[in-house]
Amino acid sequence: MIQNELTKRGTLSVHDFMQLALTDPDDGYYTTHLPIGKDGDFVTAPEISQCFGELVGLWCVLLWQQMGKPESFILAECGPGYGTLMKDLIRGTSHAPGFYEAMQVALIEISPRLKAQQAKTLHRKHPHIHWYDSVDQLPKQPLILIANEFFDALPIHQFVYKDTGWCERHVRMQNTAPIFVDLPTTTVPIQKQLPQGSIIETCPQGIQALNSIDYHIGMHGGGALIIDYGYTKAHTHKSTLQAVKQHQYHDILSEIGTADLTAHVDFDTLLQNLNHCHGWGPITQGQLLYELGIDLRVNQLAATSTTSQRQLLYSAKERLIGAKQMGTLFKAIALTSIALSAPFAFTNTQGSSSHEAA
Repeated sequence: MIQNELTKRGTLSVHDFMQLALTDPDDGYYTTHLPIGKDGDFVTAPEISQCFGELVGLWCVLLWQQMGKPESFILAECGPGYGTLMKDLIRGTSHAPGFYEAMQVALIEISPRLKAQQAKTLHRKHPHIHWYDSVDQLPKQPLILIANEFFDALPIHQFVYKDTGWCERHVRMQNTAPIFVDLPTTTVPIQKQLPQGSIIETCPQGIQALNSIDYHIGMHGGGALIIDYGYTKAHTHKSTLQAVKQHQYHDILSEIGTADLTAHVDFDTLLQNLNHCHGWGPITQGQLLYELGIDLRVNQLAATSTTSQRQLLYSAKERLIGAKQMGTLFKAIALTSIALSAPFAFTNTQGSSSHEAA
């Protein structure tokens, strides 16, 4: 059991606790669960509507054209879930002249269970599908990368500002129950003064993943689309760590290993850590899908649907782009090689230049 491992290892930072709870070989959430869908713990955008993957595919085609239509490129997805987004993307782009033939599909996944599910979903969808553990392993070719709800699952550190100075939040066992404790630290996550109780979250694995994407695109060309729920400069320095089980918020320290743990993505920090690419955005998911033509696509599907099917189509669209649903909370940023201008849907955003381009 994870709690026994926690007792054995003593006090763990929130980062190490998340790592243990999510990826423990025997009892970790991602190693023992198939979490997505109505029978799982949460639903992601590709499962809500086929339009999501189709429109992301359109964005990829437009970027590929902007890249000069390379005859061979890597189409990669980080954290592909059940493979639903990639399935819809491949189908939706199959008639784009040259795109299907040029792409080599790369799925970046560490979960054996999810790899098996992805293989089942994508069986015979494309002749060139390969699995990798990290972006660093990808072939040295132009890259178009998608990361939908990938960064939010990476472990975070939490630093709390108190009257005695900065502390890092940890988890430890008290008798038979895990509790949060704040322990003094010499790490100073931010220089400016903040109110007592303010929390700063850092995600070193997120920066590492971004740096790998940034380096590959900078060296070999291409771009990336990153979609997730998160914040920008308006963040109020509160904890965003949360647990979800059976589509409901769950006690973070209860039944460890049986609930999904996530934290909101700091998009500003991601953009500020680019060294080889331009960064664009963030824009809301609602704006991205609207620009890509979700209204037109839903209307096309509705024209040949039954009344009940049309209701589901329009309900799913509202869930994806509605301001009170995923449309505003979820945001998107794009990365492009220095040679490219703003990608589609990001032309009215302020581009963040890489250090090399500055």
